[in-house]
Amino acid sequence: MGIEGKLYFFCAFFIFNFMIKGGEKMMKYVLNIRGFVRVFFVLFSTVAGYFIGSLNNQYLIGTLVGSGFGVIIILLEIGLLRTQGVNVVVASIGLIIGLILANLLALTFLFLPQFSSFSFCLYFCLCLTFGYLGMVIAVNKKEDILG
Repeated sequence: MGIEGKLYFFCAFFIFNFMIKGGEKMMKYVLNIRGFVRVFFVLFSTVAGYFIGSLNNQYLIGTLVGSGFGVIIILLEIGLLRTQGVNVVVASIGLIIGLILANLLALTFLFLPQFSSFSFCLYFCLCLTFGYLGMVIAVNKKEDILG
């Protein structure tokens, strides 16, 4: 049995196990349109990870990374649904302003010859730092921003 057969067997076993142990609760969740889309997205991410991993003969790693990516995106979506809409909008605006400032600051370092060896690392760190600071400051000062 090849790796593809083992993967199909694992998926079938996993689905069968869910149907027996928590089938009623799981089917209610899947029949909900939001749950169906989430399950489909995780399955799509898993299959995409499998095919991307097959390029380097890393089937299992690709499958695990794909499914992990799908689950992380779903958890981020659930977290954003619990957050107030005003906070999401203000944090997005702060992120955009922080990234603009990081790009303006990084451009000054990219053209200097002594910074050419680690310019990408510097650029990446500046974007992370300024993006995070822009989001945090904007959310903490949202009353001042919105007036």
